[in-house]
Amino acid sequence: MSLLLALLALTASSAAAQPKPLDYEASAAHRQFDFWVGHWEIKNAIGQLAGHNRIEKVQKDCALREYWSSAGGGSGESLNYYHPERVKGTSYGWTPATASSISVVG
Repeated sequence: MSLLLALLALTASSAAAQPKPLDYEASAAHRQFDFWVGHWEIKNAIGQLAGHNRIEKVQKDCALREYWSSAGGGSGESLNYYHPERVKGTSYGWTPATASSISVVG
């Protein structure tokens, strides 16, 4: 019986220790980068077309997916999201068509 009570107490304390989920849809911090959403034509410093960028909200509007295609034929994607437990608050992962990847925090 005491083992059962100990297990119940342990379960209750671990459940209480878990942080309350953040309401991403209501969080202003998660909306800071929404200005980037849309279809973009990217030009270099002398006005020549460098490529196209399409940014859309994903995952209940809590992350931004980037689709890049360069004028030279290259392409890639990224996933960007705010992470309140990270020092700088944002995470960025880039995967080009060359099968390499980059992950940035901050």
